[in-house]
Amino acid sequence: MKLPAVDDELVARLSDLSGTLQSDVRFEPYLTIYPLPSGTHYAIAKTWLDKDAPRSGCVLTRTALVGMAGWLAGDVCLPDILNALSPPSRDDRSLVQHPLEIETSSLPSNHVPAPPVEIEAFVAKYFGEGIRPIVWLRDGDASDILVSICRVLWPQLRRRFAACTLSLQPRSLSNAPFDLLFAPTAVYSRYSKIARENLIESSRSGKQRRVSEEWMMELAQLISSSRPLPIPLDWPHLDNALGPEPTAIRWLYLLNDLRARTQESPNAALGAMDVVERLCPDPSSEVHLKGAVAESALLAGDQIADARQALSFLQLVCERLSHSPYAQIGEGVLVDLRRRVGKWGYEALEQTLASYEELMGRTSAEEPARRSFRAGLIDGIKWLGEQGSHGLIALHRFDAAAGEIVPLHSSIGRSYLGIPAKGDFRPSKDLQRWLQNRSSDVNWPDWAGMLSSMADSSAVDDQLFGECFPRLSGADVGNLLLGVQASQLSGDLAHAIEKYFVPTHSPMVRRWAFALQPQSPESIRIASSTFDLSLSGILELLDYETADETTRVAILVQFLARLPYYAHFPNWLREAFDQRPKIVVDLVHAASAKLNGASDVLSRILRELDVLPFEAMDMLLPAIRSWTASPIPADLPPLLVRTIFVGALRGLGDTIELKQIDQIPSLATCVLEADSSRYANLFGAEIARNRELYGRAWLVLAEAPDAFYRSRRVVTVAVIGQLLRQPNVSWTHEITSSWWRALDRAKNLCEPRFYVRHCVQALSFSFGSGYLPVSSIVRCAFPDVYKAVAEQSPYSDEANSLLSFDWDRAKGLRRNLVDSFYQSNWPPGDLALTAAESFGLRKLFRRVWRKWSGEEYVARMISDLRQRNEPLAYSAVNELVSYYEKPNFYEPWD
Repeated sequence: MKLPAVDDELVARLSDLSGTLQSDVRFEPYLTIYPLPSGTHYAIAKTWLDKDAPRSGCVLTRTALVGMAGWLAGDVCLPDILNALSPPSRDDRSLVQHPLEIETSSLPSNHVPAPPVEIEAFVAKYFGEGIRPIVWLRDGDASDILVSICRVLWPQLRRRFAACTLSLQPRSLSNAPFDLLFAPTAVYSRYSKIARENLIESSRSGKQRRVSEEWMMELAQLISSSRPLPIPLDWPHLDNALGPEPTAIRWLYLLNDLRARTQESPNAALGAMDVVERLCPDPSSEVHLKGAVAESALLAGDQIADARQALSFLQLVCERLSHSPYAQIGEGVLVDLRRRVGKWGYEALEQTLASYEELMGRTSAEEPARRSFRAGLIDGIKWLGEQGSHGLIALHRFDAAAGEIVPLHSSIGRSYLGIPAKGDFRPSKDLQRWLQNRSSDVNWPDWAGMLSSMADSSAVDDQLFGECFPRLSGADVGNLLLGVQASQLSGDLAHAIEKYFVPTHSPMVRRWAFALQPQSPESIRIASSTFDLSLSGILELLDYETADETTRVAILVQFLARLPYYAHFPNWLREAFDQRPKIVVDLVHAASAKLNGASDVLSRILRELDVLPFEAMDMLLPAIRSWTASPIPADLPPLLVRTIFVGALRGLGDTIELKQIDQIPSLATCVLEADSSRYANLFGAEIARNRELYGRAWLVLAEAPDAFYRSRRVVTVAVIGQLLRQPNVSWTHEITSSWWRALDRAKNLCEPRFYVRHCVQALSFSFGSGYLPVSSIVRCAFPDVYKAVAEQSPYSDEANSLLSFDWDRAKGLRRNLVDSFYQSNWPPGDLALTAAESFGLRKLFRRVWRKWSGEEYVARMISDLRQRNEPLAYSAVNELVSYYEKPNFYEPWD
């Protein structure tokens, strides 16, 4: 056959004599085996001395070219080739032009004719240290030794192995030295340039040392006995995994040793896994064997009773399974790993978490082995959670592991939330932190559903709700709400729904909240939050069609409760009250019915409002009359009274409506106990707002309810004082009439002292206002004040403001009265009638008669009285005429 040039050159060169043949060297046919540079064939050559050659030193070499694949697979045995190689004929070449006919025969089982110490030296140098070339100095045929050595070679070493059984000088391939050269001792000097450690000398020299390692001795015995390598029965192709270096044989013996000790030493099982990884780096190679080794390791780990040691061992197994050579390991191994980790996770969670955190720093999260370890840990955690064990608190101490595991399993989160908070330990805060750190692959709907179904939602912080709820889509929110029943709607969950769902899914939440039965304070509050705090929002609530009246009012209460506590209510709310006065009526009814929060809302509104919507009064007053058992909110009566008075002052109703206050006990009581300044300021404020209301204010005062006059705080006196102080107002006879009416009612309704105070107030103003038509007020008020002073009643001190330092207080009053009339435009007849009703006309006549133009003034009094149609005026005229005709009578103390 035609060989490539490089192969042809090497075959030609190595077919020549292996060196100069010395006379002291005994020539025996020798073998030369080597791979061709092209790698297609392996050459097995045998060389004979050519005795028929014309000159000495010529040889005949016959080379058999064996296909490399057959050579590596061991299909062709070296002894069979050698038996088929017969000496070539110089004259007949037809023999070498045909394929060899090989007869397979069994190798002899007798020992190789070589001293054991020399074979051990070869094993130590070549297989133990990888030294090349090995120069084995010995005399005699070494073919049997070479054949025996070839039996222990493995495919990758066979591919490159080159040897010669009679090398008269160093030999080499195209780019590498021979592995083994047998050389006669006589040519020792020709190898002087080769290191001494490469030489194997005859055992007779006594320079060879016995090997100390057991595997070397075993290998040497195999070569001596022509036996093959100890390949495991369950790995018949292990030799294919051994590398091209001679030292790779160590892995075989190490693997056999480790596998033999697996049952006694778990660490040996780990070592076996390491060896298999080293021998079979390809993930797809020897998968079955890798699985068997891993299973053996797991079984070996079952012998460890201590949790920490067992988990550390499983962690090491997992690390090895995470290496690429084990990437295609069978699922059964991973299932067994998961089962064992799950067991320890249940029994010793803290140690399992510690092992997993170490594993996290050494492996990728996507490795199947780590996923299996994690799955086992999750199983153990879930089993603990199902038992209600507080052992899950260990997660708090292993933040990294918990952050990777818990977010993917809401059931673990539920169990974790069941652990009572203590000190700095807050399960909810831990869950929120773990979810926040791993948000990409979390099943947020599952977590949100779990949180919403918690029997005790107080264990869930708002931050945890805030981590889950905002991440839900509209469809997820709808599904979650459908699963929330009224009985589950606790305060914390309701607050979370209101805070995180309402801003983005308001219509959906509103429909759900209105449909929830039975209604609860929480559902009412949520429904109220779906309406904007604005005029349009409250009107939308009031017009919402699907709500019954009771529900609507309850939601209205919560809606108003959401208003922030500013200094005053917003203008839009006041506008809403004006447009829908029934709002106030509904709130009053709700407060009376003790609806949750209604009293507080109503009280706040009543404090904020100056007056109630006037349109609401027609509904409120009849309702209040009918309330006999239900309590009336404390802030309502004052505002109702104020509204009634404001309406009367502004002319929005007849003053007769003021009498309704007396008909409703709560309103009457409110007036009786009210601070007088409140009503005085009310009258003043309304007049300041519209000066034209001044006259009506007096009319309202005159028609005020009885309780107004019976007030313990003398409200009427304060109100009159406020009216009298008003600037820039016009006084009319109607005002005087109203005041007279007020004095008359005060006489009948007020306590005596308070009535005298009324009269003193009237006289004080009137005496200084002679230009006003108030003489009738003086006539009404003076007699009772004079009587109190003259008789020195207990309340005569009320008149002190009218008197100077006269020791005769009654005389002082008489003088003030006469002086006031004398200096005013008042009708003189009123002076006479006033005196007739108090101190008498006799004293009056004497005092007036002495004054300048007194006679004329008396005549005017008589004239005025004659024009009056009243009994007292007739008698007064007669008496004054008698005095006028005889004026010089004596009257002391006038």
